[in-house]
Amino acid sequence: MFCLVAVYTVIRIKQKEVYKMLNETKEMSSVYRKNAALDKAAQIIRIFSIPSLFAIVTFLIIYFTKPDVFSRVTQLFSAIFFIGIVPILAYAVHAFVPSLRAKGRECQRNMAFAFTAVGYTAGLIYAFALNVSSSLKEIYLGYMVSYILLLVMNKGIKFRSSGHAAGIAGPLLYLIYFTSWITLPVCAFLWGAVLWSSLRVKRHTKAEFIAGSLCSVAAFSLSIIIV
Repeated sequence: MFCLVAVYTVIRIKQKEVYKMLNETKEMSSVYRKNAALDKAAQIIRIFSIPSLFAIVTFLIIYFTKPDVFSRVTQLFSAIFFIGIVPILAYAVHAFVPSLRAKGRECQRNMAFAFTAVGYTAGLIYAFALNVSSSLKEIYLGYMVSYILLLVMNKGIKFRSSGHAAGIAGPLLYLIYFTSWITLPVCAFLWGAVLWSSLRVKRHTKAEFIAGSLCSVAAFSLSIIIV
């Protein structure tokens, strides 16, 4: 009788251990699925928040809501080319040239800085040579100053300030400025979403992201004052 009781007690204990293990496994699986979903969402946000894409969308919105900024459609296409297209050509060149691709992410980053310099400089020259609207000059100048500030921080004082953040904050600031302050909550949400995604995928620290954003804030302010 004692043996039966002992066996029964052991079986009950083991059952409880199995149930506990299954529950823990289920919880771990649930957490894993949740984390995987969050990681996927962060990656998607990073992809769709490419600075060049943000710039292009911003220019299109401004073109249709504030026609006096781009007096001609050719000026819209020029801004898209100089600010939106030229910088991302660095990634295409890096991807298709094996010797460059072998040098990794840092080479890609340096090429992005170089191509961006070419695009922004050409755009600024174009804006002042053809005497476009003051608003469009502000945009070109703002992008150029933002680039210079990022260059000083990254190469001068060796602080890795986020170019991605600068490329997001800039268009959002100009979008608010040229359209309406009503867009501020939406723009703030978008900025916060990109910040979250950058931290989630560990591409930048919070300090790096905020520093990059402040570069655009400073550049935006200077462009409005100067022009």
